Amino acid sequence: MRVTALVCLTAIAALMGSSGCVPGANDELKGAVEEALLPGMDPGSCEWGSSTYENEPKSWYGCWDYVSGDPAGVGDTVQSRLSSLGFEVSRDDADLTVELTGVRHSGTVCVDVLAPGVVSGRNTSPEEINPDPGEVFVDVWTAHLRDGATDPCAELPAWEA
Repeated sequence: MRVTALVCLTAIAALMGSSGCVPGANDELKGAVEEALLPGMDPGSCEWGSSTYENEPKSWYGCWDYVSGDPAGVGDTVQSRLSSLGFEVSRDDADLTVELTGVRHSGTVCVDVLAPGVVSGRNTSPEEINPDPGEVFVDVWTAHLRDGATDPCAELPAWEA
């Protein structure tokens, strides 16, 4: 299944490579997330926001979608993709979760791969996900932090339409 998911993801990547998510989003944040997007992710599932609250990032951009595969296999694909783009990647695996943090220059991209039954994600609660059998939920985001903030992969503020 891992090989099949990887082949499918790679094939779709060629089609989705430079597609945009939301017009008007901060180009720097958007560019970092788009580089890390998994092939086949729906570009309509992206959002960006900003905040004036001291305990929240200045601005953020993120995309999420369901992807075929298992957490470890999809995590391997994301890690390989980020590494090939020059990101230094750290990874934390659990039974139903893979958390990846990619750092390149002064930018950080955060990716959570979550399977059904997950207890928590860095930026997603279990109630927010409902993948079909054989799928995982993938959340990719980045943020401009405020001075003094130290965790670029902390939970983002709730998005309001």
